[in-house]
Amino acid sequence: MKTIVTTLIFFSLLSATQVVQAQDQAPIEQLSWLIGTWQFDDRAMPAAGYDYQETGTRTCIYVFDRRYIQCTSVGHSGTHTRTYAHFWTWNEQSERIEMLSMFGNLPIRPVATGYLEDEGHTVILESDQYEDEGHIYTSLYEIRYDGEGGMIWQSRRKSVDAEPETAVRFHEAAMKIAD
Repeated sequence: MKTIVTTLIFFSLLSATQVVQAQDQAPIEQLSWLIGTWQFDDRAMPAAGYDYQETGTRTCIYVFDRRYIQCTSVGHSGTHTRTYAHFWTWNEQSERIEMLSMFGNLPIRPVATGYLEDEGHTVILESDQYEDEGHIYTSLYEIRYDGEGGMIWQSRRKSVDAEPETAVRFHEAAMKIAD
């Protein structure tokens, strides 16, 4: 009898663990299209207020037991090279996608949170607040995957204490070049 009870408890725990693991991994797995190497072209739009273009490559891999996706980018603009990374995860408590960004050329590490649309092919994110020229803003990101190896990443700025801006400030087009 003791063996039967122990066996039942073991299989109940195993089953519960598998369900929790599947639930934990399901949202980040919807971003599996990020995995691979991308070639990108990122451009400032007129709303950014300055001229800028950066081209480069981005490699995205699963890390930390597939609970995160790490995307490391190397971009070139004229004679300057910039390295930066985005870490994507699913926050179980808030039930939202999170993206932590780190830039080699900036001392900031913004966190953006958001949700998935279009069966995981669109990510909508809003960053932490930041100050620029005396106003408080957040950045709004929309990342769309076309299902065929193409991705568009658009950035907007939203004012917290002034008139809202809705124009796209940065537009990145990327093509997957390797899985």
